[in-house]
Amino acid sequence: MATLISLRSAVKSFGARTVLNGLDIEVDEAARIGVVGQNGSGKSTLLRILAGLDEPDSEPPVRRRGMTAAYLPQLVGADSSDRQASCTASRNTGVVPALSRRLNTLSSSTTLLVGLT
Repeated sequence: MATLISLRSAVKSFGARTVLNGLDIEVDEAARIGVVGQNGSGKSTLLRILAGLDEPDSEPPVRRRGMTAAYLPQLVGADSSDRQASCTASRNTGVVPALSRRLNTLSSSTTLLVGLT
């Protein structure tokens, strides 16, 4: 399997607070990954680095030539351009179709509880 992106010995600090310290990650082309951790542990920072929106304090990630990445933020601002960018990112990454397929298997009452419009 070919590697899409890798990050070696990544370090990222915000002032005196280090959120990534020596992280190694390699994502293959067929991989589906989840990032789990406590609040403030660096999950979003890692994803922003992998998407090219932020740089680590160490060496940058190595991306396969021609690879594109999208980042869907946790919180979308009130600015319509933020919302548009998030919609585009979610479509391009397959989040919306996957979520739609999953919701189609739920009952209508469960879908209402999810709070989707």
